[in-house]
Formats: sequence, C-alpha cells, structure tokens
Amino acid sequence: FFFQAEDGIRDVAVTGVQTCALPISLRPSSALAGADAMTPRDPSAPNRRDAAHVRQGVLIHALLQYLPATAQAQRYDAAESFLKLRAKDIDAAQRVQMIAAVFNVLAHPALEPLFGANALAEVDVVATLEDGLPVAGRIDRFVETAEDVRIVDFKTGRPYEKPTPEHLRQLALYRAAVAPMYAGKKIRCYLIFTRTAAIIEANDADLDATLALARARYRSSGA
Repeated sequence: FFFQAEDGIRDVAVTGVQTCALPISLRPSSALAGADAMTPRDPSAPNRRDAAHVRQGVLIHALLQYLPATAQAQRYDAAESFLKLRAKDIDAAQRVQMIAAVFNVLAHPALEPLFGANALAEVDVVATLEDGLPVAGRIDRFVETAEDVRIVDFKTGRPYEKPTPEHLRQLALYRAAVAPMYAGKKIRCYLIFTRTAAIIEANDADLDATLALARARYRSSGA
C-alpha cells in the first residue's frame, strides 16, 4: 500500500509499492495550471455557456485547493487577486459570488477540518485490496480527526443532486484502500461540485453496495 501527499510519503502499511492495472485513474494537473490554460471558449465543452461553467469550476477548484494554505485574514484578498489575474473577463459581481461560494465550503462544519492545518491535499493512493482488487487515484483533500477520517473529491463537471454510480465507485474504492490504516474509525466521503460549490456526503449503505459490486465484477473478470 502506497499513500503519498504533496509533501511526501505519509504512511506505508505494506512494505514496498504494489503496482497494478488501474481501475480508476485520477491524475489531475495543477488546478492553477488548469486555470491558466482555460479560455472563455473551451473546445471540449459543447457550447459557450458550458465552457464558462467548466472554467468557473476549474477556478473554484484552484481556490479550494490553495486558499487553505493562506492565512485566514488574507484569504479574501488572495482570492480576489487570483480571480482578477486569471479571470479578468468575468464581471466583478460574478467573482464575488464565486468567492462567497468558496468561503461557504471552507466554513462548512463537516468540511472545516478538511481545510485545516492537519489536512492533506492531493493525496495519491495506490493499493491492492485483500481480494486482489487494485485501487489507484488521487484524493483531493484528506484528514483524520479524533472521531473519524474524511475524504473529499472535487468535481468540475455539472453538479448532481446525488452521487452517480461512477462517483460512488471512486469514493468506495478510496474508502476501502485507506480503511486498513484507520481500523475502527468511520470514513466519511464527500463530493464537492466546484461549479456551484455544492456539497454531497455519500452514505455508507451506497458505498458498501458499490464496493461489493466492484469486487464481484473483478472476480468475474478472472483478473
């Protein structure tokens, strides 16, 4: 099992790194680099409105990823400066709304520890579950509290009212991969849709069922 944050290896539950075919592959580039690369008309988006929404999601992702490292008293000014530099074509009122959405996420009671001093950002996870199912990906925010472990994954696409099967599979695999290191602790998994800063917590029953299905499909594949 290999568990690494931006600032280095945090824990190794099993000697060595197990490499494998990846059932999930999340290697997002730097959010800031992504923001630099975005233009008002993203060719990957179907139309101008969708391109604008995608770009807004990337910018909010960048703010959520990097503002927590900024002193709290300086965060608003830092966010404002970032958006003026990276999104000068977006009107001031919309920039204010984006900053407000980011601050609502940072202040959310369930998420506040995920943006605190003990949280980890961009955590790479590579593991093999006990039945041989390989897991690999990148957790956007991760924290262990006295009561539980919390995982957040950012989504820059359109927001959903509830997690899709693909979202659940990703979170279920992450949860299963880190669970052996935190025996006895509940692991809570969240999605943040950066386009609107909407927050969803996946429930345990859905995650358990999704993991069971992933395991069954892996066994039936004969891998």
